[in-house]
Amino acid sequence: MHVLVAGAHGRTARLLHPLLLARGHAVRGLVRDPRQSAALQALGVEPVVVDLDAGDGIDGAAAGCEAVVCAAGAGPDDHRLERHAMDRDCVLRLIAAVRRTGIRRFVLVGALGADRHGHGHGVAAAYLRARAEADAALRASGLDYTILRAGPLTDTPAVGRIALSAQLPRAPLGRADLAATLAETLDRPETVCRQWDVTFGGLAIKAAIGEATRSHWAFSSPRH
Repeated sequence: MHVLVAGAHGRTARLLHPLLLARGHAVRGLVRDPRQSAALQALGVEPVVVDLDAGDGIDGAAAGCEAVVCAAGAGPDDHRLERHAMDRDCVLRLIAAVRRTGIRRFVLVGALGADRHGHGHGVAAAYLRARAEADAALRASGLDYTILRAGPLTDTPAVGRIALSAQLPRAPLGRADLAATLAETLDRPETVCRQWDVTFGGLAIKAAIGEATRSHWAFSSPRH
């Protein structure tokens, strides 16, 4: 499968690329800065320079791909209120582009607690509201989506164990384990039209996904 990764030079995506390649996927990575292209090429990724904020060139970058993984975003530590609205809008532009190009599969990294804690004022609330709005747009898109709402991300070594459920308390997750969960999710059709919170936990990633897909508590919506 040819996979388009948005936010391809981010810390999570750079851990994801080798996992996707090891599974036999071809990877095309979207970057804003052409100086990041060499690092992606060294990983075996085809870099494409696209400014998601402007939206120009997304259709061309997506052409020929069969799936999208969106790991783009400034994150909650970016204290610019306008940045979070731009991150939401980038996801909306990407959704529109992949629909135009005929891609069906879309895996999105979201934020744990987005629907529950996005009220009020300030940067944290703005970040969570923007993430919740992006998630809602993807759920309504008619695409074969999976949304993984991750807790606070760390750079700790991979543990290989996660918790995956429709609603979890706030807890951290290593980027390496998030990357492994994304790669596993992408290849499992039973995760389509599902949204989960994901944190560090006690189950191996494959087992956690299997249990979550069998649970009636998992957020899901019908295919369009």
